[in-house]
Amino acid sequence: MREEMITHPLIAQYSEMVERERAFVLEQIQKYKPKKIVEIGIAAGANSVLILDFLFSNNLLDSTSLYALDYNTTYYRDLCGGGEYNRKSGFLVQEIIPHLSSYYHLYTGGFCANHLDKIGGEIDFCIIDTVHSAPGEAFDFLMVLPYLAPNAVIILHDIAYHCLAPNKYSHICALLFLSLVGEKKIPSQYAPYENIFQNIGSCVLASQQNDYLDLYFRILHMPWEYMPSEEDLSIFKNHILKHYGESFATAFEHIVALQKKWWSQKPKLPFFKRLRRKIKREIQNLLTH
Repeated sequence: MREEMITHPLIAQYSEMVERERAFVLEQIQKYKPKKIVEIGIAAGANSVLILDFLFSNNLLDSTSLYALDYNTTYYRDLCGGGEYNRKSGFLVQEIIPHLSSYYHLYTGGFCANHLDKIGGEIDFCIIDTVHSAPGEAFDFLMVLPYLAPNAVIILHDIAYHCLAPNKYSHICALLFLSLVGEKKIPSQYAPYENIFQNIGSCVLASQQNDYLDLYFRILHMPWEYMPSEEDLSIFKNHILKHYGESFATAFEHIVALQKKWWSQKPKLPFFKRLRRKIKREIQNLLTH
């Protein structure tokens, strides 16, 4: 991997990961040599740049494909008022490595379920880094699971987010990572995180993942931090019905009813307004340190 790209000024500015985490992603790709990489949640596209550059530098662009998916077509920090522009998700690819943009398969707009049939199965490496709020990443994993190759590698970021964020209940990434059945790897301690607080990990999924579906669906029992739109709930339910069957779709209906009951009992702001406030707090925290 090229150190100069990991520390590239625009990568350092826009990446949602610290330098050691960016290197960890590339180390896992180097170790497992995947053929079909999917990113769910790309933000500005820093990881997309690093992955494409890594594939190019190792003459792997013709044998390994990168697919990038994001719920938002507009870069989320611009969408939420945290930026000055109206840039597109993944915009860094065109800014830093335009000569590799033809190898960039980008899909935006709604859940990854809207795009996975276009990508197809046998995904052997998947990076999930989306909203860090329940049901977020749990939805993402359950949507992509039917498309994963046996023993696929999952990378989850922000597995210690709840220890660092203003809301200590933003622990969906930790819950999902701890629930995954497979061989897990967390890098050794790195700045700025203390030991046991590292914020990224990988998991080589065990065989026969369908044996663990009950376990994964139980994650959705935990209180949600935001309520997806009725359209998104319908998309997710139909995806569950298609890939997991009627019993799980019915269980999901019961879970949604429970979540709506809980949701109606607490004061709330619209999700994106809360997200915008959270981003502003993070920016203020950075400016005061």
